[in-house]
Amino acid sequence: MIKKSFQMAKIITITAYFLVTVGLIITTTIAHSGEEEKNAETYFRAGRKFSNENQCDKAIEAFQEAIKLDPQKAEYYYRLGDTYANYRSPESRPHKITMDYRKALLEERKKPDWEEKRKAAEKARSERRKKAIELYKKAIELKPDYFEAYSSLAMAYSGLHQYEKSIECSRKAIELKPGKPWPYMLIGYR
Repeated sequence: MIKKSFQMAKIITITAYFLVTVGLIITTTIAHSGEEEKNAETYFRAGRKFSNENQCDKAIEAFQEAIKLDPQKAEYYYRLGDTYANYRSPESRPHKITMDYRKALLEERKKPDWEEKRKAAEKARSERRKKAIELYKKAIELKPDYFEAYSSLAMAYSGLHQYEKSIECSRKAIELKPGKPWPYMLIGYR
């Protein structure tokens, strides 16, 4: 009797051990399958935080990481595009406009290399808008009814003086959400 009880206890222990092991494997597998999306979402939230704080370089890095981890989220591409389109370098952060600042700006314009710097800045802005256009298009490819992406795409085209494309995107945005005023204003602006 004692032998049978001992064997039964041994079988129960082995079975329990087996079930616990299988349970841990399943739990670990489930946890890891959601990990990529969770990390992508974490990077995305960090990118939004950095973007709101005008830390554009950090925001770009965070959004790019989110896209690497989950390349099927349209909003990740859209937000990265917005960051490029609205990029502010640390040197160009909004200043409180005072008379001293205005004077300094006028003095800066008198310097011989000012026009060169202005052209370089405009070229960089154009390149960022082109990058933003690529990203907005990718967002639209993933989510064809993405109103915000169409509106931002229209704005980016307008910034590159490609007004026909801008109007076309604005019209698509109006088609998606006719009650929103922004696309109408953009068509009226150009």
